[in-house]
Amino acid sequence: MVLAASAATKTFPPALPLPGNENPTVEILRYGVDRSFDANAYQRLDTKERFIKSIMNGSNTDREAEDAGGEAITSFADAFAAISGNPLVRERFDVETRIRHLERLQIQFEADQSQARDNLRRARAEAESSARTAAEIRKQAALLNPSFADPEKVKVVTPDGIGDGKENAHRVLDGFIRKHLQDISERLRGQLAFDQQTGEARDRHFKVPLHDVTINGLPVAVESQVQYRAADLRYEERVSDPEIRYSIKIPNTDLWKSGNITTGRGLVESVSRKVAELPDDASYRDRIAETKRRQIVELTGLQDRAFTHEEELAEQRRRLEEVMAELEKSPNPSDVGRSGPMRASGQPTRPQL
Repeated sequence: MVLAASAATKTFPPALPLPGNENPTVEILRYGVDRSFDANAYQRLDTKERFIKSIMNGSNTDREAEDAGGEAITSFADAFAAISGNPLVRERFDVETRIRHLERLQIQFEADQSQARDNLRRARAEAESSARTAAEIRKQAALLNPSFADPEKVKVVTPDGIGDGKENAHRVLDGFIRKHLQDISERLRGQLAFDQQTGEARDRHFKVPLHDVTINGLPVAVESQVQYRAADLRYEERVSDPEIRYSIKIPNTDLWKSGNITTGRGLVESVSRKVAELPDDASYRDRIAETKRRQIVELTGLQDRAFTHEEELAEQRRRLEEVMAELEKSPNPSDVGRSGPMRASGQPTRPQL
């Protein structure tokens, strides 16, 4: 036998072979300690045993099965209740958990109610605004449509002159538009030359507001505009042609109609089409108002709805007060089962099976 050992290593004799069990009969004892996790362990074993038997005898016909003992896994509340041995502790945790869940539902319900009130106010305002705008658009359409009913009767007023009749109106507008397109084209050429000389390549967009014109008594705001990209500097033929953009504000509404034109005839025809579209615009606002009215009905129902778990929440809070009162009267749960029952002599008794 070698017993020599250094400071770093030690050498021990090899283990002697054990003879094994020599008794003809062996009794296997299984102990379960009261107020411990043994009850949970046996519960899981019982669940798995019943699952295995159901597979062996064919009573379980499912093709797939979840973990047979998964539902027996305890939480911290289960652990504390099992250790304490007091069923009130488990009930306290269950009630507190249910109360927290119901309170979260109540908070979400109150948030939904607040959002519903905001949406209801917004829907009412939008429904009223859309209905009022639709009525005003129809009123303006009734005033403007007769002026644009006959395409031959056109009267335009520009800073350069007045044109009465279709041909004269087109001629006056053509002169007005051509002059301002030439002005912005010269500005475009000057800017292109400057960018080519300096090498400053970037996208540009020019807008020049012009004096308003009047077509059949309808004011039309116009502006000349042109734009080009930095890549177009090397190929001037790619630069888009200047054009005139017009805008029409329908009186007493928030409706704007706009478009791009390059000739006087195109301006008259485009404005006439926009005026003819006014009844369709009014119908579109009516559909918006109808949609908002349906939303108002739905949101009103949501706003009048009560919290469905109010009674249960009050009952759970009442039960929690009762449980807490009973726990205050009982011994400290954390002391129960800590060292086990004691004999009169002070020695621990044998665990109960």
